[in-house]
Amino acid sequence: MLDPTEKRYTTSAVVAASGVKPVTFHAWRARHGLFATEDGDSSWRRFSKIDICLVRLIYILTIHGIDAKDAISIVMGGDLVKTQLSFVCIFHGEAVEPIFGFLKGDATTSGGDAFDMDTGKPAKKGAARAPAVFTIVRADLGVSLGDLMSDTNGVVTLIDLRKIVLDVQESLNALDEPVIATKEETHRIVFEAAAKAFALPPEIEGSEDE
Repeated sequence: MLDPTEKRYTTSAVVAASGVKPVTFHAWRARHGLFATEDGDSSWRRFSKIDICLVRLIYILTIHGIDAKDAISIVMGGDLVKTQLSFVCIFHGEAVEPIFGFLKGDATTSGGDAFDMDTGKPAKKGAARAPAVFTIVRADLGVSLGDLMSDTNGVVTLIDLRKIVLDVQESLNALDEPVIATKEETHRIVFEAAAKAFALPPEIEGSEDE
């Protein structure tokens, strides 16, 4: 299997595999800094399978009523590394708890961490802070879904990260190769096409006058 962290996919592949409309993806990058580079540039770049899974997760959160800006903050905030590692483990078939959940409001009695929209990071319950807008819920390995649900205070939306990986991988497999071709592969394809176009036709035997 290809390294899921390898940056090899174009924007076309990202939107096709994540289900997000191109105009929406570009708006997320321009307005909310999604995948912005260190210098703040959000222009053309390559993306990995993990990046596409993150976009898919953001998209699912927006479908469930979370504003795009907040959804991007939740996914790309302080818990980003944990989410990325979960996706990597799933791609490699390693043991990981794939449940990602959230509930609106500050569920201070929940087993999950409240999400501080001001800092963009999870805040431990009991910490001195203003009430959070969302609470992020994750199940540790060995924790049953029943135990997770009984430890929450409110209506929880649970997302199976394994389903996201399966959907993204299936969509990428269905794409045409040129969509995900590297720069070197693109140059080779163009060069070969040009060579064929300008190639002289082979001489037909016996066509010359004797």
